[in-house]
Amino acid sequence: MKRKQDTPNAHTQTSSSRKRSLLTSFWLPMAGSMMDFVAVLIASLIAFYIRFFGPVYQVFHSYWVPSALEYLAFGALLGTTYVVIGWTSNQYSTETAIPLEKEVGRIIRGSILSMGLVMAGIFFYREFSYSRLVFLLTVALMIPSLVIGRAVYQRMRRSLFKRGIGVQRIAVWGTGPEAARLWQNLEHQLGRGYELVGALGPSPISGGPSLGEVFMLRNLWQEHELDAVMLAPSNEDEPHMGEVVKAAEGTPLELLLFSALFLITFSWVYALIAIAVLIDSGKPLFYKQRRIGMDGHEFDMIKFRSMRTDAESNSGAVWAVRGDSRVTRVGKFLRRWSLDEIPQFWSVLRGDMSLVGPRPERPEFVYKFAEYIPNYLDRHRVKSGLTGWAVVNGLRGSDTTIEDRTTYDLYYVENWSLWLDIRILLRTLAAVISGKGAM
Repeated sequence: MKRKQDTPNAHTQTSSSRKRSLLTSFWLPMAGSMMDFVAVLIASLIAFYIRFFGPVYQVFHSYWVPSALEYLAFGALLGTTYVVIGWTSNQYSTETAIPLEKEVGRIIRGSILSMGLVMAGIFFYREFSYSRLVFLLTVALMIPSLVIGRAVYQRMRRSLFKRGIGVQRIAVWGTGPEAARLWQNLEHQLGRGYELVGALGPSPISGGPSLGEVFMLRNLWQEHELDAVMLAPSNEDEPHMGEVVKAAEGTPLELLLFSALFLITFSWVYALIAIAVLIDSGKPLFYKQRRIGMDGHEFDMIKFRSMRTDAESNSGAVWAVRGDSRVTRVGKFLRRWSLDEIPQFWSVLRGDMSLVGPRPERPEFVYKFAEYIPNYLDRHRVKSGLTGWAVVNGLRGSDTTIEDRTTYDLYYVENWSLWLDIRILLRTLAAVISGKGAM
């Protein structure tokens, strides 16, 4: 008997799913990004001509007229900065449909922030003196330009989605209240770009359709033309998340977690970092370490390599210290801004780690610390995290003691709450932006 994926009908379904997924996750966000970039670029050029060739020139006379190329470069830099900020704030996501009146506030904040960042950078650029009046005019012009562009983009997106073009067909996995809320939010929201098909496994709501069990996923994605599975696990569901990941192997299905969205959104950053590491110190680009997570489970944690390839060839497993001579030139920058940690989102996606929790240690250290630190192994009652209570309180690296870190980790384990996780994530974001706490 032939497998279903070998039939012509299955091939057609695969192609249509791929087209929908690409349009939703790539082409539409890219179109929005390009429209914003062009809007900012045009606003900056109009501001330049108003200042130096319009009526403003008669009031604020200048003894020389600068080249338009300098302001073209300024506009391109400002547009790029605005788009990057938009991506980091999920502004181009097709998962949510935000009313235009709410978009205006985001556009104003993004415009002011991007201009502030560009002005701060230009302050150190001494080869050319930019007109501050052009900066002011640019902000005044880019806001309405961006609003108009966003209105056009939203209309275009809704038109495509309502015709079923670019819509992602979604299955929901999870049985708790989180999955139930997700289900209710997805129902009757075709204009947002998602079509709820049913549940993978038991439905989180009474009477909701179940497509089939998790182990049937390789057939279900073809039968129902699924593009993605949205994971909304409760505490009881989390131990079974690996089953969904395993069942999705060999399929083009997207498994939407926070980490998956992060990895997709910042894929261009990984490419730049990889190129920098390659040019600076060659291969390998990544450094893999064995770590111990929840319940003593061992897993491989991956980082961008920031040290020489022979860093531990003579010493064995040792902690890095501040100013460590083994750190490469690019590695110093990566550690300064915690960019070497980015590949750990793969560990979150695989279910080995969580966003928040005690930082995982190497087996050599775990067994050593457990011998003399009381209750040290209690840290492993929860999943290890990309960041944690100890990290945001400055307890990271060789400048602190493992006893102090353990105290904070155990506090987190005993006092966990969703609000505590949110506080830790917000403080982590602030620390990464400022560069504090990085090795």
